[in-house]
Amino acid sequence: MIEKQKKNINPKSLENIHPREKGNPAPKKFMQINIYGYQEYLDCMAYIKHMNRSQYILSLIKKDMEQNAVLYEELKKLPEFKNLKADD
Repeated sequence: MIEKQKKNINPKSLENIHPREKGNPAPKKFMQINIYGYQEYLDCMAYIKHMNRSQYILSLIKKDMEQNAVLYEELKKLPEFKNLKADD
């Protein structure tokens, strides 16, 4: 049986959170996705690859982008995709 990895969270890491100063780049935006029903699978696969869930998902996206690079570049040239913007 695969044991779950313990997350080492430093409680002092929250002490450095403060409003950003003028001139600093805007904070990163994160996308929410529904992975209900896939958590156990993602955790198992991430565990055997020595990653966390987010790193595993990002590695899948990176692999897909590499495999579809030519198609992606062609799609970006189409008029209906030129003004495509991710949801905020």
